[in-house]
Amino acid sequence: MSINAEPGFQDVLSALRQLKDEDRDCNLVFDSLAIRKQVMWDKQCQKYIGYCNYGNELHLEGSGTVATEVLVFMLVGISGKWKWPIGYFFIDKIKAVIQAEIIKTAFTLAGNAGVRVCSITCDGAITNIRTLEILG
Repeated sequence: MSINAEPGFQDVLSALRQLKDEDRDCNLVFDSLAIRKQVMWDKQCQKYIGYCNYGNELHLEGSGTVATEVLVFMLVGISGKWKWPIGYFFIDKIKAVIQAEIIKTAFTLAGNAGVRVCSITCDGAITNIRTLEILG
């Protein structure tokens, strides 16, 4: 099977509906990773890549901002033995309010897929701390 692997949340969430009810509790893990600041021409897609990209044609940081990080989201089963990467976003020093909205979207998509997010795991970056304060 192949999926659209463009930035944003992926279509893999629908596969989580196949899980047994006792395996549906999970943890949302997110982290941003540094990437090389570079813009390249993608011949196959006929477009430049390397700019900030939130998927779904969202331009939250401006279309001309070169990405320096990738923000990755994954759901990890608590009692079941599964891990699903559910989305990624090319960013440049994301703001806490934007990150909080992305997390809310992840919760909504997970709920629609029938899984229960019981906890969130992230590192102690100042943006993550502010994001968690926003989320309450």
